[in-house]
Amino acid sequence: MKLKTKAFLLSLAVIAPALAGGGYASLANDSNINNCNYNSDGKYVDPNTGVVSATGTMNHAARCASTGDLPEAVIKRLGIFGQKERAEAIIAIDAEAKRHRQERDNES
Repeated sequence: MKLKTKAFLLSLAVIAPALAGGGYASLANDSNINNCNYNSDGKYVDPNTGVVSATGTMNHAARCASTGDLPEAVIKRLGIFGQKERAEAIIAIDAEAKRHRQERDNES
C-alpha cells in the first residue's frame, strides 16, 4: 500500500469516529487535538487528570502526529506491540506535518 494511501486511511480512522459521535465539536474536545499530551520523555499525560502513563494509545499518537508534535521517544516505540502498518502511517503523517511546519517557518 502506498504511503499516501496509508496516511489518508489513518486520517479517516482518527476523524471518522469523532464525527460519527457528535461532529467537529466532539473531535476538538477529545484530548485537545491541537495539543500533544506527551512529555519530552514520551510518557503520556492525561489532560483531564494529570496522571502520567508510560505510553498513550495509537489514537493519541495519531493526534500528535497530525500536528507534527510526536516526540522522538514515541516514534521509536510505535508498532512494537503490533499494528506496524498503522505505526508507519502515523510516523509518515508526523514527518509530513513537521516538513510543512519547517516550510512555513522558512517562509517567515
